[in-house]
Amino acid sequence: MAESMNASTLNIYQAKQPQGCLRHENEVNRYFENALSFWEDIYERDTLEGSIYQRRKRVALSLIDELNLPRESNVLEIGCGAGLLTMDLAKKYSRVKAIDGVEPMVNVTRQKVAREGLQHIVCVERGDAHSLQSSGNTFNLVVALGLIPWLHSPELAIKEMARVLKPGGYIVVSSDNRYRLNHLIDPRLSPGLSFLRAWIKELLIKLTLCTRKQTPLPVRMYSLRTCDSFFFGSGLRKMKGVTVGFGPYSFFGKTLCSERLGIQIHEFLQRLSDRRIPPFRSLGSHYLVVARKP
Repeated sequence: MAESMNASTLNIYQAKQPQGCLRHENEVNRYFENALSFWEDIYERDTLEGSIYQRRKRVALSLIDELNLPRESNVLEIGCGAGLLTMDLAKKYSRVKAIDGVEPMVNVTRQKVAREGLQHIVCVERGDAHSLQSSGNTFNLVVALGLIPWLHSPELAIKEMARVLKPGGYIVVSSDNRYRLNHLIDPRLSPGLSFLRAWIKELLIKLTLCTRKQTPLPVRMYSLRTCDSFFFGSGLRKMKGVTVGFGPYSFFGKTLCSERLGIQIHEFLQRLSDRRIPPFRSLGSHYLVVARKP
């Protein structure tokens, strides 16, 4: 099973990282430490955002079920967060390792495991997706839901996942879709207008019509093709890819519809996506991929 980094190992790893990477990791850790309650509650919220995250988890579990792995399979979950998916995995498999880079998240997951009396099945540790402390060819299944958008190097993380997978093992990973429908319809969010927005902002700053504000913590989004390239580059074979989640909807930052109507639109467009109807099959907010190690 994977083990968390000890202090000396962590210091050696950090010493090798560019300062920009360490700064990014520290910012991400601070964000999740402050947003712990949000990520604990999101899967219970009766909102459009909650509906999308609930759908993402259901689809991920469905993709895992389709693999028909035996109960004794060795499973690694990277980025366990508040432990909600961890508990679902513990119902399916008898050996689950859950890691996260944020100590408060690790503690919350440990508490859930202890409360359910699952310590004999689930081991929870702090770890880094870019440098997994596990031997190669260890796990039958690696799951990373909602992890890729927060990494400074998703390519390295996917290579690490591939390294610790047994031959014939699978990974189930989600990425945030750069070309999601709700961003395409809002000029303030559309990826095709990012260069123009940056140019206008710099012009306004030079004209002293606005000031440079601190850049918010970036959520890194990738096109489906770019995400697929991470797997190909790691020697993994993509088996299946689906997108989920449509909304929330805005135009120039202004909300276009109520939560109730937004959920109805999301569910309608999701049905089109599930039927593989173009272009909706490629426009969901989250891209879930199943890949296999030859």
